Amino acid sequence: MSELRVLPTLTGLDTEAIIQQLMSVERRPIALLTERQSLLSQQKQAWDEVRSSLEALASKITPLTYSFNFYKKTVEVGDQSVLTATASTDAANASYEIKITSLARAQVIQSRAYADPAASLGLVGTISINGKDVVVAAEDSLNLLAQKINGTTGVGAQASVVQVAPGDYRLLITSSQTGTANKLSLGGDMALWQELGFVDTTGKVNEVVAAADAVFTINGVQFTRPTNVVSDAIPGVTLSLKTQADPVTGAGGITLLTVTWDDSSLIQQVKDLIAAYNSFIDTARKYSGWDPATLKGGILFGDPLLRRLLAEIRRLIFNQVPGSTPGYESAVMVGISTGPLGAFSKEGKLSFDETKFADKLKANRDAVAYLFTSADGIASSLSKGISAYTKSDGYLEGRITRLTEEDRSISQRIEDLERRLDIRLATLRRQFTALQTMLVKMNSLGTWLAQQVASMTQGTTTA
Repeated sequence: MSELRVLPTLTGLDTEAIIQQLMSVERRPIALLTERQSLLSQQKQAWDEVRSSLEALASKITPLTYSFNFYKKTVEVGDQSVLTATASTDAANASYEIKITSLARAQVIQSRAYADPAASLGLVGTISINGKDVVVAAEDSLNLLAQKINGTTGVGAQASVVQVAPGDYRLLITSSQTGTANKLSLGGDMALWQELGFVDTTGKVNEVVAAADAVFTINGVQFTRPTNVVSDAIPGVTLSLKTQADPVTGAGGITLLTVTWDDSSLIQQVKDLIAAYNSFIDTARKYSGWDPATLKGGILFGDPLLRRLLAEIRRLIFNQVPGSTPGYESAVMVGISTGPLGAFSKEGKLSFDETKFADKLKANRDAVAYLFTSADGIASSLSKGISAYTKSDGYLEGRITRLTEEDRSISQRIEDLERRLDIRLATLRRQFTALQTMLVKMNSLGTWLAQQVASMTQGTTTA
């Protein structure tokens, strides 16, 4: 709207006040449209929050759509300094006493001592490690030789230079794999190996750590493996061996391992679902509820889409699942309800009886898994039902899009009305200016006539 201009009041009339009063009536449609825009903005914000809450609920439902989560195993290890372990769903529920006699080790060999690792060795030849050749040049130092070994593809070993003491540097070569089958194989110019100090004149290797297999017993049965990570001793269980028994006293290196159902994580997933659902209910009620104190409803009070969404979610949670086992037909049967001990929550929030759920799992795990994960199961149905509302072309996006389009349309209408009002204001000012001019002329004419009458009256009196 153009800037207001105060008109002269030559006639004593406050024409600007009259114009503004007229314009305030003209602006009433814009005020109503602005109020509608404010309402639309609040509704969009409310729907955005409803959608976020619904998406959070969907994320907690997803784990319960996968049957493997109902069959996960957990491993309890009495002394985790001895070993750690993981179990797949294939692992049998059982206990095992495990004793580690020796750990698997990688072979480590060392060179003779050198005073300066950066000095040229003055050696020429070709050495071979596990069948891979490494060419040694006269200018190579201990450091450069280590780099050459590490840069050889497929050598199966790592080289490093260590300082044992001041002026005592040695080259260590470590097998990349543990176990006696993975001892380093040295070949090529054996005289060069001898010169470097890795072997003596009899061919004996200057060994720091001998290659060794892991030796351990499970319930008294002895196993030998080339590595400390063992996945083929107990079906479905991977062991990571850490500490062996004392080689002298035989003490230590023993622990108890137990494989059981990982029901605690499953129960937590259900609790997370319940919490997300109740949070969604809070959000929905925040915008759709009725306040008896103020006699006002929320910004989405009475909205049919929100009512339909709430009804759909409740129905999907408490529906009986086709094909389910008797006693496991619905969420209520496994401890999910709208109130403890048969009571019902006015808000429609859920409660969870963990003990009942655990008992149902113990009695028939397959039936509980089917209740949640089958095609028409609780989690599967909820996931599909919520997706219909939250997906990019879903119901909520459609509603928000319509609100956005209406807001854009109102903005255009307001802009058009503002232009028309600017024209109307200019017209009113022209009209009132013309009126003022006419009144001034009429006043001037009246004054002149009065003067003429007065003059004529005075002349008559004189005569």
